[in-house]
Amino acid sequence: MTHIFINPDNEYPRHIGDIYLDAPEFDGNLDNLPTGWKPVTPTEPPVVAENYTYFEVQPVLINDVYVQSWGTSKLPENPTE
Repeated sequence: MTHIFINPDNEYPRHIGDIYLDAPEFDGNLDNLPTGWKPVTPTEPPVVAENYTYFEVQPVLINDVYVQSWGTSKLPENPTE
């Protein structure tokens, strides 16, 4: 399973290797993350209408849990222009 995180500076996405770089004393225990590091609960991307796409945005904090979030955008009418 891939884990994603948000760091104390609100930088996202961050991964397990980023935690080790920031806090070399981290022992790998995901139940004991360094101060300010938070796990982000993954979610499925949205189903979008034809001519739309989705993209990841900053996670949303819901009931003290960060949740992966998505935005949508209309594709250009003439993508070759």
